[in-house]
Amino acid sequence: GSGALVVLSNGTVNNVRPLSISAWIKASTRGSAESGALGGIWFKGGSGNTFGTNAGPQLFVNVIAGSANATLRYEHSVINGSTGLARATTRGVIEVNEWVHVAVTHVSNSLIATDVKLYVNGTESAVYNVTQNGVGTLSNDSMNSLYIGNRNDFARANSGWIEDVAWWNAVLTPEEMLFLSQSRMKGAPYQVQPSSLVGYFPMSDHSDLFQPAVGTTIIDQSTNRFVGILTNGVGGAVPIG
Repeated sequence: GSGALVVLSNGTVNNVRPLSISAWIKASTRGSAESGALGGIWFKGGSGNTFGTNAGPQLFVNVIAGSANATLRYEHSVINGSTGLARATTRGVIEVNEWVHVAVTHVSNSLIATDVKLYVNGTESAVYNVTQNGVGTLSNDSMNSLYIGNRNDFARANSGWIEDVAWWNAVLTPEEMLFLSQSRMKGAPYQVQPSSLVGYFPMSDHSDLFQPAVGTTIIDQSTNRFVGILTNGVGGAVPIG
């Protein structure tokens, strides 16, 4: 459904630092043109300008106005709402109607943009269009819920499909990112630094190994067993957008 998302309530996943996020996406468009053509993947809060709020990490697909060339972008706000941390790949890295593996790593508490690495299909971006250091202190995101596939105000819909969303309290290596992108099988995140795996939502019922969505509830498959609420979606390979 349009604007679908999975929500984990505030107080569930807080200030994960260091952080790595991994997901598979298949965009039918490059995001909602009405919202500046941004396709949401992983948001820790953050309605409005991320740099003016206490939003935590945000990973999304961005289309430059007037361009069909999509970038992968990561942002994190700072406490005083001034210059936030931001990094974005070169344009044209996200193809429509193709499964693409996207990922990011962020060194613990760092405001240095080069400490953020963005990966597409297992390879770090060779060129970055945006490399902006943050000024101040990274925001405390403990009062924000976690949103997968959109933002809390439904303004950053990921139009298409999103699956196998996982995140770790660790900086994954380039070799581990390559493994995740090449494995193309459910359960791959279990094989990468399992002791640091914070959350894992396969969002697919392709195997009996995983508990599919029941009604509006999706169960995290990490040892934390977080409960997500699915809005405007269905069980199985969950369509987002």
